[in-house]
Amino acid sequence: MLGTDLEECRAFPNEMWVLCLVTAVTYLQHSRAGISLYGFVLDRTFLYSMSGVTVSLTLFILGKTIFA
Repeated sequence: MLGTDLEECRAFPNEMWVLCLVTAVTYLQHSRAGISLYGFVLDRTFLYSMSGVTVSLTLFILGKTIFA
């Protein structure tokens, strides 16, 4: 459906982004070791933890600013 042609990437930027996202999620689902980013291994547990910390911190800051 989608090729790697530069013109197709410009014509369908959203579809290419979704394709890259699906590819990354599929890779993380089937890879036990995770991915390596600048030499740091990001496994599923680390990604879940960072997502939890981000959501908790965001809710904490919103709670302090809105209900202050």
